[in-house]
Amino acid sequence: MASAGLVRKPIVALTVIEASTQVIAFGKRFALMDANFGSACMSVKITLDHTVIKSSNFDVSDDFYRRIFGVEVVKPIEGFRVYRLGDVQLNVHGPDMVIPPHLLAQTPVMAGNSDMAFEWDGPVEDALAHLHACGVESHTGIVDTFGRRGKARSVYFRDPDGSLLEFITYPEGDNDLPAAKPDWLKD
Repeated sequence: MASAGLVRKPIVALTVIEASTQVIAFGKRFALMDANFGSACMSVKITLDHTVIKSSNFDVSDDFYRRIFGVEVVKPIEGFRVYRLGDVQLNVHGPDMVIPPHLLAQTPVMAGNSDMAFEWDGPVEDALAHLHACGVESHTGIVDTFGRRGKARSVYFRDPDGSLLEFITYPEGDNDLPAAKPDWLKD
C-alpha cells in the first residue's frame, strides 16, 4: 500500500496508480514514486517466499502432503516442519511449537484455518482422479473459478485439519480475458 503523497508507477507498463489504490503485484517490478519530487523511493521485484500452516498432528499431515502434493518434508527443528514443492514452501507449525510472539501474526495461524490454491499441470479431471486415487474427496467436484492467470477450473478439498485446498487449472492459450464469475457466485 502506497504512503500518502506516493504513487505506484509500474516499470514495464506506463500506468500510474494513485496512492489511494491498494495493489498487490507479485513477480513484477515496480517503483514507488514521490508525487511531489518524482524520485524513486524503491524499485523491487516481489515474490512469495513461503506461507505458514499449522498442523495438529505431524505424522498425519506429513503423510497427506507427501501423498497429495509429493512434498519433500524437512525437519529443521523440533515442533516445526517445512514442506517443499518446487518453488513453493509451506512452513508448518506444530501443536507444541513455542514461537516468540514477535514472529507470529497478530492472530496466529491455527490448524484448519488456511486456504491455499496450487496450480495443477494438466486437465482438472486428472486432479480430481488423483484425489480419488489417494482417498481424498473433493467437496465441490469440478467448478469454474478464477485465479492469478484469469479464468480457471478447480477442485476443492481439505487437508486432515480442515484447511481448504484447491487444485486450479487454466485453459490452454490466451487467457487475458476477464475472470469468469465462479460457480459459487452465480444466481
